[in-house]
Amino acid sequence: QLKNMVERWTIMCHGRTVTVEDLEHRFPDLPLPDRATAADRSLAEKVAAFERHLIQSALAQCRGNISEAARMLGVDRANLSRKIKELGLKD
Repeated sequence: QLKNMVERWTIMCHGRTVTVEDLEHRFPDLPLPDRATAADRSLAEKVAAFERHLIQSALAQCRGNISEAARMLGVDRANLSRKIKELGLKD
């Protein structure tokens, strides 16, 4: 899904760089982090936030089924379970 989304952004957005404004304009429903707080966070924090969003979306679409969400995301179920626990998404 991520690969398809990035390909879509590069096709739909003009120029060599996809900007936040491009994303806000083309994808109004896409949840984007607040710019002020995003600039203050480390790369690890930004990656964790993005992973959290992708995993939460997949789990919601799969009604909480971790095996199905893992297939959807193209990852191993055990790794997804570990990441869910690491990100504090499930008890």
